[in-house]
Amino acid sequence: MSGKNQTTTPRWIVVQLADDLNWWVEQTSEEMGASGCDRGALDPRQVQELTDKLTELRRYGVTANLVDAAFRCYEVEAEVGPNQLRLAATGFG
Repeated sequence: MSGKNQTTTPRWIVVQLADDLNWWVEQTSEEMGASGCDRGALDPRQVQELTDKLTELRRYGVTANLVDAAFRCYEVEAEVGPNQLRLAATGFG
């Protein structure tokens, strides 16, 4: 599949940890859209909530495989500034 809707998984992202405990993507190894960041990141709390809801969501056709295909996994690589983490892509997702 090709075209401008195709996305490339960034090799790394830098997330800002906000006071509300949400993670905001500040930088990526790939070009960010003209409007700024066109990518988001689920923080560990949100991942756990989504995992907990999967059983309930099955009745709507949501499966673990669908969720795996929709998200890319990253792991903490380094702390790069105050409340900023650099996350590296894993082989999962």
